[in-house]
Amino acid sequence: MCIRDRVTGIGKVHKTYRNILETNKFIAGMPHISQVEMVRQTGSISGEKTDKFKEFKIDCSIGENIDCKIPDNMVGYLECKVVEIFDTGHLALVLGEVVNASVNPEAFDLNEERLLCEKPAGKCIYHMGGGKFLAPGDIIH
Repeated sequence: MCIRDRVTGIGKVHKTYRNILETNKFIAGMPHISQVEMVRQTGSISGEKTDKFKEFKIDCSIGENIDCKIPDNMVGYLECKVVEIFDTGHLALVLGEVVNASVNPEAFDLNEERLLCEKPAGKCIYHMGGGKFLAPGDIIH
């Protein structure tokens, strides 16, 4: 996978999946470790009848190329157009072409082309399932 492509897995019962089907676009965000509670809260309810940005008072901006809300203070995000969707049963893998990328400049080293996960600005979180998150930080040489 290169920077031009992004694969996202998503449950087909979620409103986000239906939004992707309707628009053929999505934004993949990298939340900062300081946003773990926001991620927990927004993941605890359906967006079917609730505006999560309003409900949880999430400050946001709109994508440059994709008309979607992006929470402020993300480590980074990718705006994508759908290339292909692979149905795996109850999940779908969505392959997208990146049309715009943004990152907190303090969180990424352009020369090394890598996330600075060892620095405070680069502390992103990954959902591990079961309400658990991982924030990478150690560099192994």
